[in-house]
Amino acid sequence: MGIFLTLSLNIILLFQSDVSHASMREIAKEQYKQLAMAAAIDLALDPALLFAVITNESDWQPRVQSNKGAIGLMQLMPETARNWGVKHPLDPKENIYAGARYLKHLLTLFDRNIPMAVAAYHAGESRTLKAGQIPDIPETQMYVRAVIESYMKLKRGQRSY
Repeated sequence: MGIFLTLSLNIILLFQSDVSHASMREIAKEQYKQLAMAAAIDLALDPALLFAVITNESDWQPRVQSNKGAIGLMQLMPETARNWGVKHPLDPKENIYAGARYLKHLLTLFDRNIPMAVAAYHAGESRTLKAGQIPDIPETQMYVRAVIESYMKLKRGQRSY
Protein backbone atom coordinates (compact mmCIF):
# COMPACT_ATOMS: atom_id res chain seq x y z
CA MET A 1 0.00 0.00 0.00
CA GLY A 2 2.85 2.41 0.84
CA ILE A 3 4.50 2.14 -2.57
CA PHE A 4 1.13 2.46 -4.33
CA LEU A 5 0.35 5.59 -2.33
CA THR A 6 3.79 7.03 -3.08
CA LEU A 7 3.45 6.31 -6.79
CA SER A 8 -0.01 7.87 -6.83
CA LEU A 9 1.36 10.95 -5.12
CA ASN A 10 4.13 11.15 -7.70
CA ILE A 11 1.64 11.02 -10.57
CA ILE A 12 -0.42 13.80 -9.03
CA LEU A 13 2.68 15.89 -8.44
CA LEU A 14 3.86 15.42 -12.02
CA PHE A 15 0.78 17.27 -13.20
CA GLN A 16 1.29 20.21 -10.89
CA SER A 17 3.27 22.91 -12.63
CA ASP A 18 4.98 24.22 -9.51
CA VAL A 19 6.85 21.00 -8.70
CA SER A 20 10.56 21.62 -8.98
CA HIS A 21 13.18 19.13 -10.11
CA ALA A 22 14.57 19.19 -6.57
CA SER A 23 11.17 18.14 -5.21
CA MET A 24 10.95 15.29 -7.70
CA ARG A 25 14.45 14.14 -6.72
CA GLU A 26 13.40 14.09 -3.06
CA ILE A 27 10.28 12.07 -3.89
CA ALA A 28 12.37 9.61 -5.91
CA LYS A 29 14.91 9.39 -3.08
CA GLU A 30 12.11 8.48 -0.67
CA GLN A 31 11.03 5.70 -3.04
CA TYR A 32 14.60 4.35 -3.13
CA LYS A 33 14.71 4.45 0.65
CA GLN A 34 11.48 2.42 0.76
CA LEU A 35 13.05 -0.13 -1.61
CA ALA A 36 16.19 -0.28 0.55
CA MET A 37 14.13 -0.75 3.72
CA ALA A 38 12.17 -3.55 2.07
CA ALA A 39 15.40 -5.22 0.93
CA ALA A 40 16.89 -4.93 4.42
CA ILE A 41 13.78 -6.45 5.99
CA ASP A 42 13.54 -9.23 3.36
CA LEU A 43 17.21 -10.15 3.82
CA ALA A 44 17.42 -9.64 7.61
CA LEU A 45 20.08 -6.98 7.04
CA ASP A 46 20.54 -3.97 9.28
CA PRO A 47 18.79 -1.11 7.41
CA ALA A 48 21.21 1.43 8.86
CA LEU A 49 24.15 -0.39 7.28
CA LEU A 50 22.44 -0.69 3.92
CA PHE A 51 21.49 3.00 4.00
CA ALA A 52 25.06 3.97 4.97
CA VAL A 53 26.49 2.02 2.03
CA ILE A 54 24.03 3.53 -0.46
CA THR A 55 24.63 7.02 0.88
CA ASN A 56 28.38 6.66 0.49
CA GLU A 57 28.24 4.80 -2.82
CA SER A 58 25.82 6.96 -4.79
CA ASP A 59 24.20 9.49 -2.46
CA TRP A 60 20.91 7.92 -3.58
CA GLN A 61 21.45 8.81 -7.26
CA PRO A 62 20.27 5.81 -9.31
CA ARG A 63 22.01 6.65 -12.59
CA VAL A 64 25.47 7.46 -11.27
CA GLN A 65 28.41 5.61 -12.83
CA SER A 66 31.96 5.58 -11.52
CA ASN A 67 35.03 5.98 -13.68
CA LYS A 68 35.76 2.28 -12.95
CA GLY A 69 32.36 1.19 -14.31
CA ALA A 70 30.36 0.71 -11.10
CA ILE A 71 26.73 1.67 -11.62
CA GLY A 72 23.54 2.49 -9.83
CA LEU A 73 22.55 3.15 -6.26
CA MET A 74 24.77 0.40 -4.86
CA GLN A 75 27.56 1.07 -7.39
CA LEU A 76 27.71 -2.52 -8.59
CA MET A 77 30.58 -3.51 -10.84
CA PRO A 78 29.28 -5.26 -14.00
CA GLU A 79 30.69 -8.64 -12.93
CA THR A 80 29.19 -8.33 -9.45
CA ALA A 81 25.83 -7.38 -10.95
CA ARG A 82 25.92 -10.46 -13.22
CA ASN A 83 27.00 -12.71 -10.34
CA TRP A 84 23.99 -11.56 -8.30
CA GLY A 85 21.49 -12.00 -11.12
CA VAL A 86 21.01 -8.38 -12.16
CA LYS A 87 19.62 -8.02 -15.67
CA HIS A 88 19.08 -4.24 -15.53
CA PRO A 89 21.74 -2.69 -13.26
CA LEU A 90 20.21 0.78 -13.43
CA ASP A 91 16.85 -0.50 -12.19
CA PRO A 92 16.80 0.75 -8.59
CA LYS A 93 15.06 -2.33 -7.20
CA GLU A 94 17.37 -4.82 -8.91
CA ASN A 95 20.43 -2.77 -7.99
CA ILE A 96 19.47 -2.38 -4.33
CA TYR A 97 18.47 -6.02 -3.85
CA ALA A 98 21.63 -7.33 -5.52
CA GLY A 99 23.84 -4.98 -3.54
CA ALA A 100 22.05 -5.92 -0.32
CA ARG A 101 22.44 -9.66 -1.04
CA TYR A 102 26.13 -9.11 -1.78
CA LEU A 103 26.60 -7.09 1.42
CA LYS A 104 24.87 -9.82 3.44
CA HIS A 105 27.15 -12.41 1.80
CA LEU A 106 30.20 -10.36 2.78
CA LEU A 107 28.96 -10.03 6.36
CA THR A 108 28.65 -13.81 6.53
CA LEU A 109 32.04 -14.33 4.88
CA PHE A 110 33.74 -11.99 7.35
CA ASP A 111 31.89 -13.36 10.40
CA ARG A 112 29.71 -10.22 10.82
CA ASN A 113 32.78 -7.96 10.94
CA ILE A 114 31.21 -4.81 9.49
CA PRO A 115 34.44 -2.91 8.67
CA MET A 116 35.85 -5.94 6.84
CA ALA A 117 32.60 -6.51 4.93
CA VAL A 118 32.45 -2.85 3.96
CA ALA A 119 36.11 -2.95 2.88
CA ALA A 120 35.38 -6.00 0.73
CA TYR A 121 32.37 -4.24 -0.78
CA HIS A 122 34.67 -1.42 -1.83
CA ALA A 123 38.01 -3.08 -2.61
CA GLY A 124 36.78 -6.51 -3.60
CA GLU A 125 36.20 -9.75 -1.80
CA SER A 126 39.39 -11.52 -2.90
CA ARG A 127 41.65 -8.54 -2.20
CA THR A 128 40.24 -8.21 1.32
CA LEU A 129 40.46 -11.94 1.99
CA LYS A 130 44.05 -11.99 0.76
CA ALA A 131 45.00 -9.01 2.97
CA GLY A 132 43.29 -10.52 6.02
CA GLN A 133 42.48 -6.96 7.07
CA ILE A 134 41.17 -3.77 5.54
CA PRO A 135 43.38 -3.46 2.47
CA ASP A 136 46.12 -0.85 2.61
CA ILE A 137 44.39 1.29 -0.01
CA PRO A 138 43.84 4.88 1.13
CA GLU A 139 40.57 5.21 -0.82
CA THR A 140 39.20 2.01 0.74
CA GLN A 141 40.28 3.03 4.23
CA MET A 142 38.56 6.42 3.81
CA TYR A 143 35.47 4.68 2.43
CA VAL A 144 35.27 2.30 5.39
CA ARG A 145 35.58 5.20 7.84
CA ALA A 146 32.87 7.17 5.99
CA VAL A 147 30.43 4.23 5.88
CA ILE A 148 31.00 3.37 9.54
CA GLU A 149 30.52 7.03 10.51
CA SER A 150 27.25 7.21 8.54
CA TYR A 151 26.17 3.88 10.01
CA MET A 152 26.83 4.99 13.58
CA LYS A 153 24.95 8.27 13.05
CA LEU A 154 21.97 6.35 11.72
CA LYS A 155 22.12 3.92 14.64
CA ARG A 156 22.25 6.80 17.16
CA GLY A 157 19.41 8.60 15.42
CA GLN A 158 21.58 11.57 14.48
CA ARG A 159 20.67 11.04 10.87
CA SER A 160 17.30 10.02 9.54
CA TYR A 161 16.56 7.16 7.25
